[in-house]
Amino acid sequence: MTIFVWPAVALLLAWARDGAVTQAAFGESLAFLGMGLVSALGLWWFLQRSRSRTTRISAVVGYLVLCPFGLVGALLPGLAFGAPLVGTAVYGGIPLVIGTAVGYFLGHRVSEG
Repeated sequence: MTIFVWPAVALLLAWARDGAVTQAAFGESLAFLGMGLVSALGLWWFLQRSRSRTTRISAVVGYLVLCPFGLVGALLPGLAFGAPLVGTAVYGGIPLVIGTAVGYFLGHRVSEG
C-alpha cells in the first residue's frame, strides 16, 4: 500500500502547483515508485521483526518523522539523478528506511529493557 503513497503525493504536489493534474504529471509521478518500493520493503521488514506493539509503533513513528526528509531527498537530488526511479529510491527511500530502523531499535530497546 505504501508503495503507491509516494506517487500519490507527487500528484498532489503537481495539483497544488498547477491547479490540475495533467497527463505529464502522471508520468512524472511514476518516478516515485522506487522510493515507495524501497520504503515499503523497509517498513514491512521491520514490522515483521517486531515482537511488541511498542516496537511496531516506534518503527512507524521513525518512518513518519523522516517523511519530510525523504521527500526533499527525492525531489532535489533524487530527480536530478541520471535515472529518476533509482534516484528517488536512493535519496528518498533510504532515509525512510533509516528512520524506520532507528525507530525500531529505540522501540526494541524500550520494550526489551
